Amino acid sequence: RHRILGRRDPAGRNEGGAGRGWLQRRRAVPAARTLRLPRGDLRQQQRYDQGWHGAIEQGRAHRGNLQTNTEFLDRTGLLKPTDKILEIGCGAGGIVAELTQRGHDIIGTDLSHEIIAYGLKLHGNIRLEVQAAEELSYTDGTFDMVLSFDLFEHIPQIDRHIEQVRRVL
Repeated sequence: RHRILGRRDPAGRNEGGAGRGWLQRRRAVPAARTLRLPRGDLRQQQRYDQGWHGAIEQGRAHRGNLQTNTEFLDRTGLLKPTDKILEIGCGAGGIVAELTQRGHDIIGTDLSHEIIAYGLKLHGNIRLEVQAAEELSYTDGTFDMVLSFDLFEHIPQIDRHIEQVRRVL
């Protein structure tokens, strides 16, 4: 369920790849920044907010497998200490918190206000933002690595999303 989409090499070129997990990157920005979304995205955001709200109330806000995903990142050796990392679809920010604790420069984004607010409350001083995966607000070439786990099935415009990932790498 992981795909490696790409990584910018030191010369600035994008490298594509197939494998377990996908990665992308970005610079530091204020925590919990919220962007305006188009009407269709607002409906999708409302659905995800409702779903996350229920999951948080039921104590099920930690979806995915943090241990497996971090072990994958460790084993592949893809993360470099100086990399600027973006995680799209970060949920409550478990990977963002773990990699921040390890000293990485990482920002997480998710479509849901509910889960971003919960993640900031849970983890404290990490950088999380509300953004749609198909409309990233970052400038071209901001990140060295983009991460996303278990996300593609939730994105209505996958081609647009991949264009955005390429752009920010």
